Amino acid sequence: MATLLEAGVPVKRAFATLEGTTKSARLRAAVGRIRNQVEAGNHLAEAFELEKGLFPPLVTKMVDVGERTGSLGAMAQDLSEYYEWRSRLFRRTITALIWPGIMFVAALVVLGFLVYVFEELLGMELTWAKRLLKLVVGGTLSLIVVGFLARRFLVGRKVTDLVLIEFPGLGKLVRKFVVARFTWALHLMTRAAVSLPEAISRSAEATNNRAFCDRVLPAADEVAQGTTLTESLAATDFFDLQFLNIIEVGEGSGSLEENLSRLSQSYSEDAQFAAELLAKILGWAIYGAVACFLIYLIFMVFKKVYLGPLQGVL
Repeated sequence: MATLLEAGVPVKRAFATLEGTTKSARLRAAVGRIRNQVEAGNHLAEAFELEKGLFPPLVTKMVDVGERTGSLGAMAQDLSEYYEWRSRLFRRTITALIWPGIMFVAALVVLGFLVYVFEELLGMELTWAKRLLKLVVGGTLSLIVVGFLARRFLVGRKVTDLVLIEFPGLGKLVRKFVVARFTWALHLMTRAAVSLPEAISRSAEATNNRAFCDRVLPAADEVAQGTTLTESLAATDFFDLQFLNIIEVGEGSGSLEENLSRLSQSYSEDAQFAAELLAKILGWAIYGAVACFLIYLIFMVFKKVYLGPLQGVL
C-alpha cells in the first residue's frame, strides 16, 4: 500500500489493487470492505476503525493523521517500515532461540532412549532418572499449556506479561524488546505531530504488553496535566537512567523525534544481542545438564557391571 500511495496512485485504486493481490482471505475481505467504505465517501480512518481486531490502534491513528494532513503516503511508508522492523527483529530473535529449543527436545529424546535401553538390556533400575525426565517433560508441557490458555484472557495476559518482565535473565530481554517497540512507535507518533499524551497511549498499546501498558499509561495523563515527558516516564520506574537522560535532552533541545529514533535503534540492537547471549547460555546449560545425566548413567553402569560382581565375590 505504501508503495502505491507514494507513487501517486489514488486511494480507491490502491485498495482495488490490494484486494486483487492479497493472499490472505480474511485480509482480502477486509480490504474489500474498506474499499467499499471509501467509495461510499467515508473517511479511510473510519473504514479502518470498523475493522476492529484486525488493525492496531496505532495504524488507525496514523491513517487518520495522514488523511487530515495530506501525507497518507508518507504515513503508510512509516508504518510499513515500523512493522517490517518489528517482523525482522522477531525473526532474528526466534532464529537465535530456536536452536536451544531443538537441543532441549533432542536431549530429552536421547536421554529417554538411553534410560529405556539401559533398563531393558542391562536390567538396571534408573528410578531417579525416569522421575527426573518425567518431571522435566511434564513441567515443560504444563508451562506451555498454561501460558497459552492464560494469554487468551486479559487478566491472564497481564499476569504472564508481568512474569516475563520480572523473570530473572529473560526479563531483561523482554524489557528491551518492549522499550524498543515503545520508542519506535512514539517516534512515529511524534513525527506525525500527534499530541504527546495520545502518542504515549498509542505507543504503549503498540507494545502488546499489558503489564507495560498498566505502568506507562498513567504517564500520558501526567503529560496532559503539564508534567514533562521525562518526569512522567521516570515515575513509572521502568526506564533506565540512560533512556531518561536522552529523552530529557531531546525535550530540552527540541530534538525529541530524532532521539526517540536513536533510542529505538539502540534498544533493538541491545535486544538482539541479549537474545543471542541468552541462546548461548541456554545452549551451554543444556550441554551441562546432558553431561551430568550421562555421568550419572556411566556411574550406574560401572556400579552394575563392575562393582556388582565384585561385591558378590567378596
